[in-house]
Amino acid sequence: AEVKALATGDPLILEKASVDADVARLTRLQRSHHDDQHRLRRTLDAAERRTAAESERIRVIGDLLARRTDTRGDKFTMTVDARRHTKRADAGGHLLSACRRELASLRRDERREIPVAVLGGIDVDAELDRTIEDQATLVIRGTNETIRLVGEDLATADPGSVIVRLERRLQGLDAKLDTAHAERDAAASEAERARARLDVPFEHADELAQLRRRQAEINDALLAVDEPAPTPAVDDAAVMADRLGALQRSTPGPALGR
Repeated sequence: AEVKALATGDPLILEKASVDADVARLTRLQRSHHDDQHRLRRTLDAAERRTAAESERIRVIGDLLARRTDTRGDKFTMTVDARRHTKRADAGGHLLSACRRELASLRRDERREIPVAVLGGIDVDAELDRTIEDQATLVIRGTNETIRLVGEDLATADPGSVIVRLERRLQGLDAKLDTAHAERDAAASEAERARARLDVPFEHADELAQLRRRQAEINDALLAVDEPAPTPAVDDAAVMADRLGALQRSTPGPALGR
């Protein structure tokens, strides 16, 4: 019936084709809108986590900078194993010796972290590891600033150079703080942009609802046209009575006067 109606240009069928196309188009847009909302939620969550992480990083670095003292030139002082040093080579030699001593006390598959020194008012820890080969990682506490010494490095590294490398890590905290501020601001801005677009309703929702209602009306109308006309109810008793009467009329009666 629909093909025939299309061939003859039935207005209802032509309207159905137009409504179906509009419903399909707006449904795709609605699905895209929902997908975008899910992406915005993930973006907001990730941006808020980065904002919190960078805020904590700023707090930690700020605290370190508040306690940091100048070690440049003749101002150098460093404490290793509670012993104060004013020369870098001496401090470095003592630091390497302490790491080797602590490593030797570990089992072959053991790891340990210990406080080992104070440089410029900042604590320095040593992460000691013998799981594969002897390894000591010097860590400026509260940061990810490290110096790793593996195997022969522990015996051959220049003591003074090790201390200079640590001092450079401390002096680089100012730049790390600036980076943390920039990262926090960028994450906060991204979170704000995502938040502004989140939970915005689909702009074509009313139009789509109206089209779906009209689509249902058209489909109901076409189904009504295609349904065959109902067969009139037949009174079976009346039919049987008619048939019996016809049979009686066609059967001759008995001859009279015999």
